[in-house]
Amino acid sequence: MVQLVNEHFKINLSSEQVRNFVYKRNLSIGKHSGAWELPLGTERLDAWGYVLIKVPNKKYLMRKQSYLWQQANGEIPKGHNVIFLDGNKYNFELDNLALVSDSELGVLNSGLRFNDKELTKMGIVIAKHRVAILDAMTKGMDTRERNIKLRSLYKKQNLIFKINQGAI
Repeated sequence: MVQLVNEHFKINLSSEQVRNFVYKRNLSIGKHSGAWELPLGTERLDAWGYVLIKVPNKKYLMRKQSYLWQQANGEIPKGHNVIFLDGNKYNFELDNLALVSDSELGVLNSGLRFNDKELTKMGIVIAKHRVAILDAMTKGMDTRERNIKLRSLYKKQNLIFKINQGAI
């Protein structure tokens, strides 16, 4: 799509610029037929570069890594995501996929995801520990109190991370 936009308008935009333009203006891209009309196995890229696939008994396209993980391991629990351990969105080998909770993913995205499988696995272990600690620290709090506490802890954690990285 990016190539078509650049060729048509004789400009040079990145995929991120095109995605943001489309998203901010609530535009639709091309003819949108229902996913149920597509042949099984049809693959497309979403705006973030993930491969979507038409799977049996679904009215929507599913992220391919989630489908493959689900075929090998069973249903993905609500509030969980399948990630690529090596950061490569096109490496669908099962040993490159990992299931993490939304909370763990949030911690991973704060600097614990790498382009190396083993480092990302260690990042997941650290994320699980941080989530467990945060859960223990906020146990019994209502949602508002918990969110205030978590925001404060994340700000402190990011400050310490920046100091350790020499950014401050």
